[in-house]
Amino acid sequence: MRNGAAWSTRVWREIVWPALADQFPDYRYVTIEDRADPLARMLDADGGTDAYLVRSGHPPIGLAQRAQAIAATATPYNTFSIRVALPSNLPTEIHKSWEARCDPVLYRAQLTGQAYLREGTEELLSAAIAVSTAIFDAVQTRVRRIYTNPDDGNLFTAVPWKQVTLRASVDDRLRLF
Repeated sequence: MRNGAAWSTRVWREIVWPALADQFPDYRYVTIEDRADPLARMLDADGGTDAYLVRSGHPPIGLAQRAQAIAATATPYNTFSIRVALPSNLPTEIHKSWEARCDPVLYRAQLTGQAYLREGTEELLSAAIAVSTAIFDAVQTRVRRIYTNPDDGNLFTAVPWKQVTLRASVDDRLRLF
């Protein structure tokens, strides 16, 4: 399914991470979102961690990742989209971030990645990774607009990449900036 979790996991593994990998020397990308074991499920559902960046002799770095397919004529938004409410009233990544600040024992994704791909061709147009807390701080201090996703009814806000310091990025010509 386009824009679903399985699609996002696949395009991050096959397209997005290879384009960003040189900005994380010696790190290996390990996805957990598509694993069925209970620990992976807990880290994904409770912690918002979809993958880990693993480097020998260093603790793993949790990565929350999202990919969006956009129309052939559209321009990438170059924002981190953050869900703030679900029709099911289940906790979103913003709620999990607030919980993590109150309880440092909880293990959350330290980095958040967003990628935009051309619908149909899966051409990578742009992608960025930033420190998750910087994104959530921007939501609390700078973001004032809430959007409704017409496909699923989720409420979300968007943090422009220029409002946070990016850890890694590629633009629509796959040139680093």
